[in-house]
Amino acid sequence: MSAVTVVGGSVAVWRLEQRLFWRNRALVVPTFLVPVAMCVSIPFTVPAGLDWDGVPYRGHFLTAMIAMITVYSTFTTLVVTLTSRRDALILKRLRGTELPNRSILAGNVLTAYVLSGLQLVLLLTIGLLALGVPAPENPLLLMVALAYGTAVFAVLAAAYTALIPNAESAQILCIPVLFACFACSGIFVPLSVFPDWLRTIAELLPVTALADAVRAAFYGGGALPRDAAVLGVWWAVGVITTRRFFRWEGKR
Repeated sequence: MSAVTVVGGSVAVWRLEQRLFWRNRALVVPTFLVPVAMCVSIPFTVPAGLDWDGVPYRGHFLTAMIAMITVYSTFTTLVVTLTSRRDALILKRLRGTELPNRSILAGNVLTAYVLSGLQLVLLLTIGLLALGVPAPENPLLLMVALAYGTAVFAVLAAAYTALIPNAESAQILCIPVLFACFACSGIFVPLSVFPDWLRTIAELLPVTALADAVRAAFYGGGALPRDAAVLGVWWAVGVITTRRFFRWEGKR
């Protein structure tokens, strides 16, 4: 199958998903309202001048928010979308057309990239104008980290749908997974205060790797080779699991 066919099919599915997504207020409103509300609250809850492991607290909070919202919107949106399309037999009908399987899934992933891009612009605007956070030192690293992270959590979302029994429970079943990842990733609590065994586990989580790379794009430093390796391993796990367990129609 030619690359042109795959790309063309992906774009067609992406256009369909864009129309469906923007009509779904239950997804659109929290996708953009939550990050805005959290960032706007920072000046009222976090005094200027506080540091977190050598990084200004407001800057740490913004970089953590960028990573967290990228993960949340990519993972949750795709889990909810794919399970909804699966249970409504939309995926099955699309699969019955000339569209290759890769195009059907890639079209949904493109939607995640669009959302991540819009949220990044929103968060950077708030951070620069309202929080006084400096622009990233390495904008290219920021773009690469978020693109890489979105790809990783997109395939993990596709893999996770195999555990979702129906569309109604999709969003609820995302919460414990994401909460556990966020709690252990150094986003809310510095990794330096974790016991050694928990810090070792935390450093192997994809959320930790993404947050560290985003922070490095703003302030330098970071363990970028380790971050890239961790994300790469999780991407491979997601791809293998998706190929093995992804379901194109709901259970009867």
